[in-house]
Amino acid sequence: MAQRQVSLPTTKLTDKKEYQYDNPIISAVRPYKTTVAAGASGILGTFVGYPFDCLKTRMQTSDFPSMNVCAKVMFQEEGMGAFYRGIISPLISTTCLKALTFTVYDTAKRNLVNRLYILPEEHRLQQKITFEEYSSKHFLSTLPVIFVAGVLGGTISSIPCIPLELVKVQMQLQRVIAISSGLATNNLAHETTVGCARRIVRDYGVSALYRGASLQLLRDGVGMGFYFGFYEGFKYLSTNQLGFSGSPLVYMFAGGCSGTMSWFVGFPVDLVKSRIQKEAFMSQRQYVNGMDCFRKVIAQSGIRGLYSGMVPTLVRAFPIHSINFLVYESVLKIFN
Repeated sequence: MAQRQVSLPTTKLTDKKEYQYDNPIISAVRPYKTTVAAGASGILGTFVGYPFDCLKTRMQTSDFPSMNVCAKVMFQEEGMGAFYRGIISPLISTTCLKALTFTVYDTAKRNLVNRLYILPEEHRLQQKITFEEYSSKHFLSTLPVIFVAGVLGGTISSIPCIPLELVKVQMQLQRVIAISSGLATNNLAHETTVGCARRIVRDYGVSALYRGASLQLLRDGVGMGFYFGFYEGFKYLSTNQLGFSGSPLVYMFAGGCSGTMSWFVGFPVDLVKSRIQKEAFMSQRQYVNGMDCFRKVIAQSGIRGLYSGMVPTLVRAFPIHSINFLVYESVLKIFN
């Protein structure tokens, strides 16, 4: 009697599972779960962290002895609204940025791992596995892929957000720019985010919205590479080495540490970007370009000058990114 041939499944990275008694809404949205989860974390994180971002920008572009002094001056001169001035722009940009960044990152890392590590070894004849299962066993080999996928996600998602970032900086520094240029601050007191963007386009053209673009691409690309690399690294350490698998504290710890550490790497670029965008429409400029700004900051204040305004960033980094990844991973669990 002829023997029947049985085909065995080859190793392949997959997220597909069988879901019994599935909610139809959850089932319909599941293909976009990464985008939805990242967008939700972006909205919450923006509302909580924006005041600290505003303080960071003020301290990067002006001389304040401490974060408390900066906050006190802002509150006394401009009121509580100063801490949320221009939030519409980052609320849109951050939400879209996170959704696009996480989607590109998640797609890229899985495809790269499939092509580089799994598909060339089909002769091993194993069952289908998820990225998390594969990475837990081969973390060091997947870490470069995680970094490259993060750079790719950060760079691609940064492109549409460059104009919004420029408008945000202009809104945060309106009073400072007006005083530096000898203009009346009353003319800008009631200007909205949309009004600011229209004024820039009207006076300088659409291309003006992309001033400082190369610095932002560098900040977001490299920054996201380290961001996801640190996150996956701390999560792997907590889960596989310390045995805290499945705990929300893992996501909060890994997210907080990744946010803090990645800012140490990218903050000098962010400072140079803020200064260049501050002077984008001023008649007299102190810096010729990003490299000139970098050199002058070091010459005037040393390496420490590149981290001016770092305190409010660090104050918000750990809790904000802890919340971001907690929300992100929690929303993902709803779909799983």
